[in-house]
Amino acid sequence: ANSRLTTRRRSVIFKNFPDKHSLMSKPAATPKSFESALNELEGIVEQLEGSTVSLEQALAQYQRGVGLLKFCQETLDKAEEMVRVLEQGALAPLPNAESRG
Repeated sequence: ANSRLTTRRRSVIFKNFPDKHSLMSKPAATPKSFESALNELEGIVEQLEGSTVSLEQALAQYQRGVGLLKFCQETLDKAEEMVRVLEQGALAPLPNAESRG
């Protein structure tokens, strides 16, 4: 009887909750820039901290936030690599205006 009660509770709690496939099926739009991704991420954090949202909305926002965070991290990693290349002098310096003549 105890396990039946647990099963009933689960069915009531998760009756309207989307399964993992429906949450994952919506492809998120790629941010236009690092700054736009960061702004959207900050908005998600403020919304989750400041208001009451349903569990479904919170999970969807969290999932979007994870994607934005990954985009930001990858963008920063690329920028860091470019700085390393520049610091190592791997790129040829631009010709000086005085040397042209």
